[in-house]
Amino acid sequence: MKNKNSKIGRVMRERVGYTQCHLATLLDKKFSVSSIRNYENGDRDAPVSYLLALSKLYRCTLNDLIDEEKTFYMFSNIDMLNYSYVNHISNIEKPVVKVAYSYDRNIHTDKYTYLYYLLTADDVTLNLPSGTRLLVQMKGKEMIDVNYKERMYLISADKQNHPDFNYEKPFQIDSNSKTTETKQFFTRARLVKDLSNKTVMYYDGEIIRHMNYRNFKSMIDGVVYKYVFDENIDEFTLMQPKDGFILQ
Repeated sequence: MKNKNSKIGRVMRERVGYTQCHLATLLDKKFSVSSIRNYENGDRDAPVSYLLALSKLYRCTLNDLIDEEKTFYMFSNIDMLNYSYVNHISNIEKPVVKVAYSYDRNIHTDKYTYLYYLLTADDVTLNLPSGTRLLVQMKGKEMIDVNYKERMYLISADKQNHPDFNYEKPFQIDSNSKTTETKQFFTRARLVKDLSNKTVMYYDGEIIRHMNYRNFKSMIDGVVYKYVFDENIDEFTLMQPKDGFILQ
């Protein structure tokens, strides 16, 4: 009788382009090629040690090893390279393990609300081109913090604390208030070092602004958790809807 998870480990192996023989070598021959074949065909139950070894190799969860629905969202037959450019030294190398990736990996929908934004124009503030997709983790019960590492934030600025200079569009009246004029936009921000007062430096188009840490923190609505750029966004063919969404 075949195991109900008859493709266990097979989908992930095919995503990264490994043969069963190569996989056995990567696992230090602890599992034979025939054993791997039996596990993937469902002829034998895969031991826990095998599942844990695959999870460590592919850097994935145990659910990823049996979940076939994520194949559409994964980079499959694309070569992967590690890249760094530090102190004018370029380092490009092929990794030992090609890591598959899913857009919904490492997000916590049980704790936070996420919104998905598509940039429809080049954004000078974020220094990102039109077509970039932003996955934003919205503020929950706790306020979102700012540290010395620059991140992208979604903020709601009011005119009193954020002077209205060089804007093409005026502030809009907040629906929750009859007196406060606010507008919401994305910015890059970080803490400034070596200042007596805790200060945030952030971008507003080509303008660099500074604000008291607490005041800026109170304006944050969300933080960009992931972003992806698709150069040929206008050339995508719409696919059949899934769960109410049109796939691109």
